[in-house]
Amino acid sequence: MRALAGVSVLFWLVPAVLAQGPVLVHGGGGDVREAYDWFVAQVPSKQVIVLDYTGDPGIPTVRRLEASGAQVRYLPVASRTAAQDSSIVQAVRAADALFFPGGNQYRYVQRWADTPLQRAIQAAHRRGAAIGGTSAGAMILGEVVFDARDGTVTTPDALDDPMGIPLLDGFLNILPGFIVDTHFAERGRIGRLAAWLAQRTVRHPTRFLEGLGVDTDTAVAIEPDGTMTVFGDGTLTLLGQPLSGIDVEDGLDA
Repeated sequence: MRALAGVSVLFWLVPAVLAQGPVLVHGGGGDVREAYDWFVAQVPSKQVIVLDYTGDPGIPTVRRLEASGAQVRYLPVASRTAAQDSSIVQAVRAADALFFPGGNQYRYVQRWADTPLQRAIQAAHRRGAAIGGTSAGAMILGEVVFDARDGTVTTPDALDDPMGIPLLDGFLNILPGFIVDTHFAERGRIGRLAAWLAQRTVRHPTRFLEGLGVDTDTAVAIEPDGTMTVFGDGTLTLLGQPLSGIDVEDGLDA
């Protein structure tokens, strides 16, 4: 476990985090037991709802949370119809903790965006519920999301055409001021995160966005006061959006 250096800077950049619950961002891959232990410790009732779009209760996330002492309710929401079901929406709104497994972030966006479920997740977090996600389930937590509607994007592709990458504003917005990428070092994703930030600089030059890249087998725990702690074998990478516009119309050099 390593405390992240420079957390006071992040505290200043994202004050909106302070009024909301704790967040765990897991970069994907294997179990990071200390991170799941931390997450469950944030939940006095130990009751965690695992939400995803697949309908597969055998996902590793359930086992990992249970191994850390959580009482897990697996709640699949695999369609836009289910995302409007009043019993599901009420359970999510009242939850003490919510966790999103990995998979395909576009399936989350496609089935949950602009639904009562989306609003219930946001309301639960504002009330103080702990929120966690791994891999694609972590990428949907930012204010801005690479939604992968056209499939994944590699670093060379992103640097060749940064303005063509589909980025979505305000999906769950659990981490205001952030865009999240996972499996970061292992898949060479620092260039694509830089490309996302370059696009945002051109389109929204006065709105600051922080890039948060989390390696495989690594997680970052974010306290309600803005303090960050890194767990696992890898690192957390932070990239700041430039404060003035840059020209990326012809692409960036890889």
